[in-house]
Amino acid sequence: MHEIHAERLLSSVRAGRRVLVLAESVTAGRGYFEGMLEQLKDEVLEVRRASAREKIALRSGGAVWFLPLRSVVAARGLSLDEVYVPLGAGPGVVASVVPCLAASPVGWITGY
Repeated sequence: MHEIHAERLLSSVRAGRRVLVLAESVTAGRGYFEGMLEQLKDEVLEVRRASAREKIALRSGGAVWFLPLRSVVAARGLSLDEVYVPLGAGPGVVASVVPCLAASPVGWITGY
């Protein structure tokens, strides 16, 4: 993930937004998770380390989930404000996450 996207993601979660990061692979998702956890360590309320479904929740009310692209269906039922999708992800991936953004006043999908 590019540094600019990572900074925006951090500020969004700190502002209380709910964010989903779809990673290229399980390994990439775990790397993003560990990097974010390190930067947010003093603000963390809850950490879930389930393989391929990691989550960091903050005291501010914000949360970030990390899922691999192949598990995009696991996002069903989440109510999100922003989604980060790897460039080159197919239209089916984007279509899968659009319903998760329906209730959000933000509703951003960002390619990284």
